[in-house]
Amino acid sequence: MSLMVLGAFLAAVGLGDLGRADHGPVSGRRQLAVVATGAVLLGTFLLWAGDSGLGAIALLVGLVAAHTGWVVATSAALAVGGPAARGWRTAAFASLGVGAAISLLGVGALEPWVEWPTWLRDTALGHWPAADVMVSAGAVLLQLATGNLLVRLVLDAVGVPAVTNEKRLKGGRLLGPMERIFIVGLGHIGEVTAAAIVVAAKGLLRFPEIQAGVKEGPSDVTEYFLIGSFTSWLIGLAGVALIYLA
Repeated sequence: MSLMVLGAFLAAVGLGDLGRADHGPVSGRRQLAVVATGAVLLGTFLLWAGDSGLGAIALLVGLVAAHTGWVVATSAALAVGGPAARGWRTAAFASLGVGAAISLLGVGALEPWVEWPTWLRDTALGHWPAADVMVSAGAVLLQLATGNLLVRLVLDAVGVPAVTNEKRLKGGRLLGPMERIFIVGLGHIGEVTAAAIVVAAKGLLRFPEIQAGVKEGPSDVTEYFLIGSFTSWLIGLAGVALIYLA
């Protein structure tokens, strides 16, 4: 049950991040819309769990606060950029960590089991446990826009200019989520070797672009690829672990 709450939190974060403009800094009004999307999803989850007591309300407030911190901090970090954004980046990572901790520690506020509503039990979803589906949804949504944001924050933290190198290695914002989804899917069915082949194939396909970038001068093209790729793979593996532990 604890991982189901974590899955709901990650699903709320991931779904909200999909509404960002170009997955970067957003205006105050759009930030409010992103936070509201997450709050509605989390509130719906708690109502579905059948608990509207003080414990569940406190859990909802804590998760929404963590989500709000993530949205505000990431937007500010990407808007400022560079060393000046160090505090905002720390706040962003901390907000995500606090949300995960609240999800795991606050599970006692809910009932021990959550089942599909009656009108969903005869559908395709009804063939899988509700907890497994929620955790899987959170793990998959984490790989999309949220995964890209995490990669950019890490690249900024180590001083590798993401925006400049994105122009050299085009398609990274699309390839990253696709690659992570492949890793999650293949890892979930136990095809670890196939996932490794996908990782190796990316390196081979990108090699000409990396070599050209190095010859032109800026060696941070290689750092951008290596750091960005390893961060992306770790996010994908985190999704595999989350589904496996569920």
